[in-house]
Amino acid sequence: MRRPRGPVATFLLVLLAGLVLLVAIAADDRRGFRLYVASDSQVLVRPGQELCSGLIRPPGAGADRVRFWARSARGGTAPPVVVRVRRSRTAQTLADGTAASGPAGPRTVRLRGSVAGSRKVVACFLDTGADPAILSPRPGTPTRVTIERSSDLTDYADIALELIRSDDRSVLAALPDAFDHAALFRPGWVGAWTYWCLLAALAVGVPLLLVRALASASEEDESDPTRPSS
Repeated sequence: MRRPRGPVATFLLVLLAGLVLLVAIAADDRRGFRLYVASDSQVLVRPGQELCSGLIRPPGAGADRVRFWARSARGGTAPPVVVRVRRSRTAQTLADGTAASGPAGPRTVRLRGSVAGSRKVVACFLDTGADPAILSPRPGTPTRVTIERSSDLTDYADIALELIRSDDRSVLAALPDAFDHAALFRPGWVGAWTYWCLLAALAVGVPLLLVRALASASEEDESDPTRPSS
């Protein structure tokens, strides 16, 4: 008597349930946070100069925005500032963005790239305008009267800022950005599409191979004359 293919059907049901559960968890996993790096310093950044913060230890989920407070040292419109988040104190840029010129006050820069998984980072601020900028703590913070200056083009300073991860994006929604960032560190022929193909191969190809192996094993059991029939 031919044995029913119960193990194969059970495996497929368990696999489908696991995939649905994994997608549901990724869609619901929202890791928003706002990490404030405190400072009582006012820091001058000259045109063409880049100053970096001290070491920051962000949450493992990473950040997608940097918020800081800037004004022009000469009054009027604050100059544009490029923000780069780097791994530790190395030259490797993990994510960057640009704050356009505007009135004195807070600037929130949306980052291109991924800071997720980095244990130590620094936030660097490059003045790309014609006037010097002053980076200050958030309003209400007692500050030093003296404005800190650095003569080097690149240096480290005590800069107040916020690392932010918006809570309106799930892990599932962040996958495209993660794949785009991963595609930066690859051979020329590899793009973000490569990672989507690998994900599809893992989600579809591996289960199919397992099902085939399980079905083959079941057929061998059925054709084994030494096994008693049911």
